[in-house]
Amino acid sequence: RFEPLDSDLMASVWETRVKDYEVFVSEGKAERPRRPDFVQQPDHPVIYVSRSEAEAFCEWLTERERAEERIAQSHRYRLPTDVEWSRMAGLDFELGDGPGQRDANKPLLYAWGAKWPPPTAFANYADASAAELPGITADQVIPDYGDGYPRTSPVGFFPPNELGLYDLSGNVQEWVSEDISTTATSSLGVVRGGGWNTYIRENLLVGWRNPVPASFHGAYYGFRIVLSKGDPDAEAGEESESSEE
Repeated sequence: RFEPLDSDLMASVWETRVKDYEVFVSEGKAERPRRPDFVQQPDHPVIYVSRSEAEAFCEWLTERERAEERIAQSHRYRLPTDVEWSRMAGLDFELGDGPGQRDANKPLLYAWGAKWPPPTAFANYADASAAELPGITADQVIPDYGDGYPRTSPVGFFPPNELGLYDLSGNVQEWVSEDISTTATSSLGVVRGGGWNTYIRENLLVGWRNPVPASFHGAYYGFRIVLSKGDPDAEAGEESESSEE
């Protein structure tokens, strides 16, 4: 399911699920991700996927649906850019040229508003039930917060945002297509949105960026795809110019 961001861009309403990625694996296009040490259902977000593997999923899905004539040859699936992800989360304007600078200038704004803590069961964060997990202490959860899921939850379980998009805050942190720095040669990619293990206030700000090695596989990281029309390099250039205005 997709919701439009503009005439040439649509965003998946939820994070890529275990069952979506399983089709990719079953067709011999990728290795099966590491099995987590907890139970995930088919409608939970897939984890232990690196940025390049998420990009490979997008390329596979593009070729598959073009061949089936489900999308036009001019359309393609891909990861969202950093600016596109911000738009999905409700940040239409940010200061800075690139993810690192935008992170440094992020506003004091959470997905639920400006006050802390989050409303009960707003999204899947590190809640009181997570304190019962091995290696998690009471100071590594949001005090008195409950969402019912100590680890990943089904996508679309918690309420969507105003654009009809689910889990942009919580569940898993989501890869975007860019590196944290636009000037330095770096292997650090960017994940956004906080996850089921997130309890630190700053890390739940809508504008927070988490710099993570692009090759990393983690139990907290997943991805969401967009469907775009046109040249993605041209789109990225237009976004960069817009962010500087």
